[in-house]
Amino acid sequence: MFKHKQRSGSWEVVVDSGVESVQLPCKAVLNMLKDIKVEWKDRDNRMVHVYQSSSDRPEEQDDFYRGRTKMERNLLKPGDLSLTLKLPTDEDTNIYTCTCTVSSREGKILTKKEVQLLVRGQVSLTFHIRHISDLFVTNFILCE
Repeated sequence: MFKHKQRSGSWEVVVDSGVESVQLPCKAVLNMLKDIKVEWKDRDNRMVHVYQSSSDRPEEQDDFYRGRTKMERNLLKPGDLSLTLKLPTDEDTNIYTCTCTVSSREGKILTKKEVQLLVRGQVSLTFHIRHISDLFVTNFILCE
C-alpha cells in the first residue's frame, strides 16, 4: 500500500516496506530538450539517480541506490521526471530532491522539487504466532 499527498509544492509519499516499488513524483512544466539533466539526490546529498543526454548514468549513483532506480524511457511524458525506487525499506525513508537543468545553459535550473518518502516497517507476526502457539501448548498440557 502507498499513498501520495501533495503539500505546498512538495510531495509526501507513504509506503509499506516490502512492496515491489514506489514512485517518487516530480512534474515540471517544460518541453523536454536533448541536453536536459535530471538529478535525484537524498537529503545527505547522495546521488540517487542521474539522467542526462537521453540515458541513465548509473556510474554517478551512490552504491546504496545502484540497480534500484529507474526513470521512464520516453523522458518522459513531457514534464514527468518521476523516479521509481525498487524494493524500498525503512532505510529509504528520506527527503529526495529532483533537480532538472539544461546543460547548454550552464546548468540553469528549470525545476527543483522535494519528495518526502516514509517507508513503514513491516510488523512481524512470527513472534506473536509463536507466543500464542506456546500458550496453547501450555494450556493444553495444563488441561490434561
